Amino acid sequence: MKIAYSLFDPSGNITALVQTDTDKKLYAEISKEILKIEPAAQQVGFVENGNLYMSGGEFCGNASASLACLKLKNSGEDPKNIKAYSFEVSGAGETVKTAVKKNSENEFTASVDMPIFKEIIYKEFDIGFDKLNLPVIKIPGIYHIIISQNLEKSLAEKLIKMWCNKLNADALGLMFFDEQRAFLKPLVYVKAVDTLYWESSCASGTAALGFYISKKYESKVSLNISEEGGTLTVDAAPSGKVRLTGNVRFIGNKEFIFNE
Repeated sequence: MKIAYSLFDPSGNITALVQTDTDKKLYAEISKEILKIEPAAQQVGFVENGNLYMSGGEFCGNASASLACLKLKNSGEDPKNIKAYSFEVSGAGETVKTAVKKNSENEFTASVDMPIFKEIIYKEFDIGFDKLNLPVIKIPGIYHIIISQNLEKSLAEKLIKMWCNKLNADALGLMFFDEQRAFLKPLVYVKAVDTLYWESSCASGTAALGFYISKKYESKVSLNISEEGGTLTVDAAPSGKVRLTGNVRFIGNKEFIFNE
C-alpha cells in the first residue's frame, strides 16, 4: 500500500501528516515506519475526512497547527488575511479552532485554540532520592507536569514512564521550565506507541505552562516561550482559555510503500 504524507516543521517539532486513508489498526505500525524513514520527525498524525488523529490517540497542538497549514496549502488559495479552520483532533473532546496566515510559499504563522484547561492538581512524585510536589495540568489526551528542577536525562526518561502509569494517562509531558530565561525543555511520552522524545517544542505543554502561570497570578498572560526549535507565544486566562501561536514551515510531500 502506498502511503502519502506531508512533513511540517512547527517550531522544530517535526510532524508527519498522513493523507492516505488507512485503517486505524495500522496507525502504530505506519507511524513506526515513518519515524524510521524520517529520523528528524517526532510525531505522526493521520488526516481522515479533514480531521486529525494522532498515532497514539493523544492531542497535539503542533500537529493541529500543521493541519491548518496543510488545509490552506491544499486549497490553492493565497489569502492576504488570516484563514480560519475548525476540525476534530484526537484526544481533544471538542472541535479545535485554528487560524493560519501564509507568509511565503512554504512559511506560515498558525494559531490554535487549545481544549479548555479545567484544573491544576498537585501530586507528590518519588524521584528516588527525594519527593517532589508538582503541578499536573490535565487536558484531554495528555497530561503535563511543570517542573523547575533539573533532572539527569536518563532519570527523567525513566520517571516519565512511571509517572504516566501512576497518573493513568494516555500521554505525559514533563515540561522543564527555566523561569529566568523563559525557556522550556519538553520531554513527551505517548504510551500507546511507546514513543519518548525530547521535543524541540511542545504546543500543548507550552499551553499548559501558560495556564499554570495565569492561574498562579490569577490574571491573563501573554508570554513568549523560548524552546530549542523556536519561540511559541501563549495567551492564557485563569478561566482555562488558551491560544498558542507559532511559525510553521512546510518541508514537503513524500510517500513510501507500506507492507501490511
